[in-house]
Order: sequence, then structure tokens, then C-alpha cells
Amino acid sequence: ALMERKAKMIVIANNCPEKEEVERIAADNNIPVYRFQRKGVDLGATCGKPFSISVFAVIDEGKVDLQKLLKES
Repeated sequence: ALMERKAKMIVIANNCPEKEEVERIAADNNIPVYRFQRKGVDLGATCGKPFSISVFAVIDEGKVDLQKLLKES
């Protein structure tokens, strides 16, 4: 999704091993990045998953205004 420019936003945990690379690619493609200030295991729990999530792409934001959400966080 990131390389194909389908992502509307990238969410990345603070301990993602490829954080700098993901952030660079997102910046090159003008995709906003939300830096989750906790570890991947916490991001997974926040997403309701029983496993660690280092990074994910938002493909369809539904009715959420991502730019507004980013400004509020």
C-alpha cells in the first residue's frame, strides 16, 4: 500500500525496526505518518490484536477525517 501510494496514512510504533525507511518512503509519497508513542505490542493491543504490530497503513479511512485526527493528537 505504501509503495503503491494506496495508503492514506501510516501508523508506526516507536520500536519499529524499519522506522526510518518507512518514514522516508511515506515522505517521498506525501503520505502522513502517525508516530505511535508506544511499542508494537501496545499498538497491537490498541488495534484489538493479540500480537505486536510495528506498522500499518490506513487504506480506507471511512468517515474519519485523518488530517483532523493528526492535528488533535
